Amino acid sequence: MAASMALTKPLLYFFPPSYATMKARVLMEEKGIEYDLELVHTFLCENLQRSYVQKVNPKGTVPALALPNGTILTESLEIMKWADNHDNAPLGGSSVDRTKVDFWLDAMDKFDGNYFIWALCPPPLGPILHDQLIFKKAFVEQHAKFVAELAQFYTEKANWTAQEIEKLKDEDAKNSIKDEVRRLVQTAEKQLASTEFVAGEAVSAADAMFATLLNRVEMAQLGPELLADAPKVQEYWEKFKARKSYLASVPASL
Repeated sequence: MAASMALTKPLLYFFPPSYATMKARVLMEEKGIEYDLELVHTFLCENLQRSYVQKVNPKGTVPALALPNGTILTESLEIMKWADNHDNAPLGGSSVDRTKVDFWLDAMDKFDGNYFIWALCPPPLGPILHDQLIFKKAFVEQHAKFVAELAQFYTEKANWTAQEIEKLKDEDAKNSIKDEVRRLVQTAEKQLASTEFVAGEAVSAADAMFATLLNRVEMAQLGPELLADAPKVQEYWEKFKARKSYLASVPASL
């Protein structure tokens, strides 16, 4: 993996459709951070290959951010915080409320964007994502048998994936996560009644978080349901989708 090579700029291990990847890329693009990319195709379980787990991210997830000093950041939230504080100049500066930025960083880090899209995305994408989870479960189950030094890692991943597959059948869980989105949307709606962005008068890390959530709502074709009572959010979303940072970060297709 490229992390073992000397880096002159940050290297982001990414998969374009990844919820966590998109948050990081939107923020890094807004900050104007120069970085390189290395594709890790999670649909093919490249993030679960021995080389990636042992050399890049022991959690087997994307994104991961390798820094020129040899550090590799493996948590989505720490990548966001690193990017926002890059050059000691948080995005938005004094034009944003830092407590609101922190709120969105925390809220969207806790939000399960993967489950949201797995559970609620309609055909044709929804069934494809379900099949990918089944493939992932089979992949880690087989590797648990034959890769002795990572047997515990693969067993834990197999158990987690099995739980996620079962959760896809849980209507209460689906309704609960939609209610969570409604609450977050209404929080943004109130803020956008008085400011241009969700943490103040300038774009900030909070917008990178919230825009990624709105991307998931759009992917699931749930805008008419979840954004119906949020005209300010609808207006904000149409404008944000035209930003260079978003266009550079969103995959053209799966």
